[in-house]
Amino acid sequence: MVYNTEDELLGTILATVYPAEEYQVLNIPSIEAGLAQGPEVVPALVILDGAKTGNGTPGQIERIRSDKRFAKCPVLLLIDQEMDEDLLQEAIDAGASEILRKPIDKPEATLRIRQLRLSYEASQHLSLLETRYRQCPEDKCTTGELFRSILDTTVEGIFGLNAQGEHTFVNPAAAAMLGYTQEELLGRNSHLVWHHHHPDGEPYPVDFCPVHLTLQHGVPFHGEDHFIRKDGTFFPVQVSSSPIFAETEIDGAVVIFRDLGKQISTQQELSILKHAVDQSPVSMVITDAQGCIEFVNPKFSSVTGYTAEEARGQNPRFLKSGELPMSTYTELWDTILSGKSWHGTFHNKKKNGELYWEEAVISPVQDERGRIHHFFALKEDITKRKTLEERIRLQVQAMDSAPGYILIADATQPDYPIMYANSAFEKLTGYSIQEVMGKNPRFLQRNDHDQEGLREIRNGLKERQSTQSLIRNYRKDGTPFWNDIRIAPVWSEEGQLTHFIGVCNVVDKLVEVQEKLKENEERLRRAQDYANIGTWDWDIRAGELFLSEQIAPIFGLDREAQKTYYRNFLVAVHPEDKKVVMDRIRRCLIHGDTFQVEHRCILPDGSLRWLQENGNRTLDEEGRPSHLLGLAQDITLRKNAETALRKSEETARKANQAKSEFLSSMSHELRTPLNAILGFGQLMEMDGNLDDQHTDYVQEIIKAGRHLLELINEVLDLAKVESGRIELTPETVECVALVKECLNLVDSVATRQNVTLRYDCSPKLMVSGDRVRIKQVLVNLLSNAIKYNRKDGAVDIKIVNAGDMVRFTVSDTGTGIPEHKMPELFLPFNRLGAENSEIEGTGIGLTISKRLVELMGGRIGAKSKPGIGSNFWFELPEPATGPSVQRAAPITASVIKQEIPVGNNGKRFKVLYIEDNQANLRLMEQIFKTQKHLELITSQSPSLGLEIAAIHQPDLILLDINLPELDGFEVLRLIRMMEWGKDLPVVAISAHAMPHDLEKGAAAGFEAYLTKPLDILNLLGVVSRCLVTKHTVELNDGNPNE
Repeated sequence: MVYNTEDELLGTILATVYPAEEYQVLNIPSIEAGLAQGPEVVPALVILDGAKTGNGTPGQIERIRSDKRFAKCPVLLLIDQEMDEDLLQEAIDAGASEILRKPIDKPEATLRIRQLRLSYEASQHLSLLETRYRQCPEDKCTTGELFRSILDTTVEGIFGLNAQGEHTFVNPAAAAMLGYTQEELLGRNSHLVWHHHHPDGEPYPVDFCPVHLTLQHGVPFHGEDHFIRKDGTFFPVQVSSSPIFAETEIDGAVVIFRDLGKQISTQQELSILKHAVDQSPVSMVITDAQGCIEFVNPKFSSVTGYTAEEARGQNPRFLKSGELPMSTYTELWDTILSGKSWHGTFHNKKKNGELYWEEAVISPVQDERGRIHHFFALKEDITKRKTLEERIRLQVQAMDSAPGYILIADATQPDYPIMYANSAFEKLTGYSIQEVMGKNPRFLQRNDHDQEGLREIRNGLKERQSTQSLIRNYRKDGTPFWNDIRIAPVWSEEGQLTHFIGVCNVVDKLVEVQEKLKENEERLRRAQDYANIGTWDWDIRAGELFLSEQIAPIFGLDREAQKTYYRNFLVAVHPEDKKVVMDRIRRCLIHGDTFQVEHRCILPDGSLRWLQENGNRTLDEEGRPSHLLGLAQDITLRKNAETALRKSEETARKANQAKSEFLSSMSHELRTPLNAILGFGQLMEMDGNLDDQHTDYVQEIIKAGRHLLELINEVLDLAKVESGRIELTPETVECVALVKECLNLVDSVATRQNVTLRYDCSPKLMVSGDRVRIKQVLVNLLSNAIKYNRKDGAVDIKIVNAGDMVRFTVSDTGTGIPEHKMPELFLPFNRLGAENSEIEGTGIGLTISKRLVELMGGRIGAKSKPGIGSNFWFELPEPATGPSVQRAAPITASVIKQEIPVGNNGKRFKVLYIEDNQANLRLMEQIFKTQKHLELITSQSPSLGLEIAAIHQPDLILLDINLPELDGFEVLRLIRMMEWGKDLPVVAISAHAMPHDLEKGAAAGFEAYLTKPLDILNLLGVVSRCLVTKHTVELNDGNPNE
């Protein structure tokens, strides 16, 4: 019967000791329930959990013993470690047969319970035999023999007592334990022989003797006591006494006892063993023959994280990590099942998932017949050792694979012999490891021992300290190499110096770089001296400013004064620049902006210097600015030069402005009279009633006027080119067509000079550039070639490919140019002596041509031989692939007459001309008389012109720019404000022909900007286009369906 306990291990033990086919284990919730069991229940063992009954344990045991069925059966009491000793003694006195402390140790518990069973069964059997012996005299022989056989072979001591307590039989084991013979004991009173005193010498009253109580009252006893040997010594016993009844009277008793001295010794040994197992530094595991865990020690739990209860019943494979191959486990089982021990390592997994290494020895446990009934494993956690081994392996591998060589010297020997060298040593020095073992490392320096680095090493070795130096060693073949060597001492646990470790890196390249760096630093120092540049370092917290030796003089300090304070720097900054300087410093420190500033400083001697400074901040570990580092350069000379340059540029700008104003004024003043001269000349030329003489006069007038206009235009063109305000329109130009146009322009001049014009050009050849400007350059070269040619001479034009360029060459048969004058060829206003001849020219045509060619990405040049002629050439880029540009046909008089349309309903177009110059007015009236479809209205006043425009609402207004009262731009603004003038075409006519004048006119919104003197055909062409556009718009406005 098991009272109120659920210990799984206890159940396992009971199932082993009490087979299920013979015994039934009953779990009883209370004493009352146990005592209430029917008569068919014969208890063989009662187990009581004292940890639950507590102080009531002795009373519970007395209640159990009070029932006759439970009087003789053993009572096993389970107690915890903290149970009071007095309470425990009371429980024993009340009848507890055996004590087991929790947690239960399986081997010990199994042994104790098995002993209880055997003792109880033996007692029961003896009582039965004694009863049969007394009740059946006829069977005495058979029963006696059986009884005697049991008495003689049992290891327990057995007495038979009569009612007076005298020995009626004594088995050999009892006599031996008491030190008597059987004959010496038979018939003697048991209490007087072996129970008359306590071990402490006090008498043992017979009335308190438990055996006597059994004889007197029939109360069985089972417990521990002390018996006295024949020699007077005491020994502890476990004793059971059971009454023998003759019918209803007590007729004697059977006493069975066991010497507890050996058991106590065994228990002590078991206790020692248990403590050793519990305190073992290695894990212990016991499994049954099937490999199920029955026992683990505390170390197992601390290593794996699993409690003994969690591990019990499990197969050890539940710890597998899965990282070892199955062959390992196959080998293990093959070994231990053959009766041998297996030794190996596992890589297992703890309860928390952590992997660990353990070394294990697993041995089979065999019975006397060699049958395996258990397995025993000793396991040691070797994770740290494995980690250390791996670390050592990696360190050794790292040492062997290190790029530098490593030496270890024995510091216990006076000459520090080498005892280890890695493989890199062989590669870097040429010596084999065997060659250098036992040598002092100084052999690597040969005779080169007078080195600063070696002195540092010797001092470090002498002081037994770590040291680092740069030394020069020598390879086996004698070539030197530089070593950066670090030497560190190695100490034993006892504090004794045992070794020196040297780690050496070959730093030949580093030394070379350092040497070059020193050279560069020296160059930098000299360069900083020459450039007046220095470095500075501002320690923000200390306020100290450290200056390089180059920068100190910049601040007016001695070259040696390389330290000052930030406040001194601020004092030196010019008051007008201080705010800017401090703002740049603040932005650098707070936002990390680069510190860049140019400012003035006032030196102690009162002189003013300009500085350019650049720098940036550095941060400390907490991210706060700690330093500001930078460069400073004295730029006083540069600033002075810049000031002078600005003054020079301003002077030049004013000069250019004055030149432009002069040219503009000259152009206006010359163009105004030229407008009348050329205008009326053209009208006279168009008059067919002049005789030949007057026709020649008119042509001379026009020729002189055009020459003057050409001079004005070339001067303005040169000004435009030099100012960079010329606009180019790149296009693909057909060379043959271009040449033909140019030849047509100069053909009449060549004819008069009797000069033959020839050209050689592929019809497919194209060039890229501004067509008008190319034509201008080519015409200029052709004109010069004709003007400076001889009579009956020739001019050849040849155009060919020259790589990715197209080369134009104009050759003449003129007088040529002296070699010493060739460098002056393209200078403006330089006619190379021709200014004294009858040949007309300005001396700026070639200058303009050169600038135009260069602006179009080309180049120009010339070769000449006096008396033979000159070759002028220029090259321009080939065009990109694409179609050629189709240009509009030139405007001619016939075209003009055909294009000028008739007004609506056949009325003539009205053109208003506002002009204050009487000559210009008369010219315009004469021009318009040739156009019968145009009606000209004139006004000399801008205000009157506006009134006329409002009344007549002309189709076109020709407006002079330079007017009294209001200029042409203001008049245009007023026209646009009128409803009738919003879309009215207005053409500007002005003697102002500078590039900015044309740009201003286009921006103001003029339909066109014509410059004086007027080209009549061009004027009529512009008028025609304006009227055609307006007429088309009006027609469309009048008929929306068109």
